[in-house]
Amino acid sequence: IMVALRPFSPQPPTVRQIGHSSTPSMLPNMLDAIKDALIVSCQAESGFPLNTPDRLAALAETAIMGGARGIRASGPENIMAIRERVSVPVIGIYKKEYPGSEVIITPTMDEVEAVVAAGATIIALDATCRRRPDGRSFADLMGAVRSRFDIPVMADISTLEEGVTAAANGVDLLAPTLAGYTPYSRQLIGPGPDLQLTKELVRLDVPVIAEGRMQTPQDVRAAFAAGVHAVVVGSMITRPHLITRHFLTGVPKPNTPIGAIDIGGTKIAAAISAGVDWVDRERAPTPADADAVVNTAIDLLQRLIHRNRIGSLAAIGVATGGGVDHEGRIASATDIMPGFAGTDLRTAVADAFGVPVGVMNDGHAAALAEAETGAGSGYAMVLGLTIGTGLGGGIVRHGELYRGGSGLAGSVGHLIIEPGGRPCSCGGSGCAEAYVSGGGLLQTYNEAATTAATTAAAVAELAAAGDETAVRAVAETGRRLGQAIAAAAATLDPDVVVAGGSVATLGEPLLGPAREFLAANGFAAIASIPILPARHGADASLTGAALLATRLVCVDQ
Repeated sequence: IMVALRPFSPQPPTVRQIGHSSTPSMLPNMLDAIKDALIVSCQAESGFPLNTPDRLAALAETAIMGGARGIRASGPENIMAIRERVSVPVIGIYKKEYPGSEVIITPTMDEVEAVVAAGATIIALDATCRRRPDGRSFADLMGAVRSRFDIPVMADISTLEEGVTAAANGVDLLAPTLAGYTPYSRQLIGPGPDLQLTKELVRLDVPVIAEGRMQTPQDVRAAFAAGVHAVVVGSMITRPHLITRHFLTGVPKPNTPIGAIDIGGTKIAAAISAGVDWVDRERAPTPADADAVVNTAIDLLQRLIHRNRIGSLAAIGVATGGGVDHEGRIASATDIMPGFAGTDLRTAVADAFGVPVGVMNDGHAAALAEAETGAGSGYAMVLGLTIGTGLGGGIVRHGELYRGGSGLAGSVGHLIIEPGGRPCSCGGSGCAEAYVSGGGLLQTYNEAATTAATTAAAVAELAAAGDETAVRAVAETGRRLGQAIAAAAATLDPDVVVAGGSVATLGEPLLGPAREFLAANGFAAIASIPILPARHGADASLTGAALLATRLVCVDQ
C-alpha cells in the first residue's frame, strides 16, 4: 500500500530570550496544518502491551496511514519515537503525579521542558483551576512557557470559566479534554462528549480542539458542526481492548437465563428467558404507591427464580412507564404513575439481585423488540408506537435505540395535535395521548354515546359487535393516530411505523383510518410510509426488556 503523507516539516521550538512576549512564530503554520483535521491520541495505560515507545510510534504511523493529520502523545520517550516516524504535528503532554495535587497533565515547567526537548510541536497543559504541585498559577506557568519557547500552547480545561481564563492568559488552543473529570465540572451521563461546553468555548476568540469521550463518527461530525478547529479521538481508535468490548455488545451468549420486567400503568409483568424462549412469567396489578411498584416488580421476578430453581440470572432488563435517564432513574412520570418520578429503579433492582441491570422506557423497549424480532425487522429506521394506557414511542435505527439527550426521544404521545384540547396526564393539553390511548378511546366514545361505557375494552367489544357509535369512536381514534404519525414522520422520516399495545389490537378499524389520514395529509414520501400492526402484541415491552438484558450479558462477558 502506497500512502502519501501530508508534507509537514516544522522547525523545532526555539528557546527565547527571557522577557520576550511576541506571538510564537510557529503558530500560523501549526494551526493551518491541523485545521479541520482528525488528530489521534496514541497513548496506552500502564501495564498494557502497547505501552512501549516503538509500539506507540507504530500505532501513530498506522493512524496517519488512515488519514489522521496529527498525533497526541504522552511522555518524552514516546513523543521522541513518534516524531521519528511521522511528519505531522504532535501534541505533546507529560503525565506526572505529584503528592497533594490532582494536576497531572504537564503540571510544571520541568515537564514542559522535557516535552519540548522530545520534539513536540504543540504542548498541552492542564489549565484547570486546581492547585498545581509547585504552587504556581496557570498564569505563571504560561508566562514561563512564553518567555522560553516558540511553541503553540493548548489548554486542557473542564469548564467554560477555565476556558475564559486560559484564553485571557494567551493560550493558542482550547480543548474540553477534562470535562466531567474534575469534581466541579458538569458530570456527564452516558457516553459521548460535552458538546454543550464545546459550543460555549467556540464562542471565545481562540480555536477549539474537541477532545474527550469521542465515541463515534457522529460525535466527530457534531463537533465540527459546532465550529471546532480540529478533533482528537483516542480510545476508540488506539485501545484494542476497548474496541473489542464495543463489538462484544453484538455477540449473544445463548441459553443464559436473563430476567425481564415490564412496569406499566395498570399491570406489572415479569419473565425469565433463555435464548429465544420464555421459561416462565408472572403478572400483577400495578400498585398506586411508587415503592410498592418497585417491590412488586422485584417480588414477581424472585418468585420466578425460586419456582424454576434458577441459581442466579445473568442480567435483568426493565421496561417502565415514565421518562428514564441514562442512569436508570425515573426522570419524569405522568399522573398515570403518581410519585414514580425520582425513583432509582436500576439501583433498586441491581441491589435486590446483584447482577447487571438496564432500564428503559416501555415505549422504547417495545420499539426495540419490534425492530429486532417483530414487524419492523428488516427495516433500517423504525418508529414503534405502543397504544395502551398511554401512547408511547421509540426510534430504532440500524438496531440501535435513539434515546435523545434526556432519554425521552420518541415521545409521540406528547405531540400537540389539538392546541387547547383535552387535558393530558403529563399536565399539558391537546397531546396525542389524550386522544390515542385506552382513556382517549373511552372518552371519544362517551362524548357521543347515550349510555357511557366504563372501559376501553368495552368500547372495543361494542365496535366488534357493530355498534355504530363505537365504530366511529375507533375510527376517530385511528384518524388521530394518523395525525400524530404524520407529525412524527415529517421529522423522523422512518422506513416503517409499527403500532402495538392493547388498543392497537383493534387492528384495521384503527390502523386503516390512520393510513388514510397519512396518505391524504403527509407530504412527499412520508405519505406512503407503511403502518404495520405489531407482531409481539402485549409482550412487546417485555420482549424489549429481555433484549436489553441480553445486550448487558454481552457487555459483561
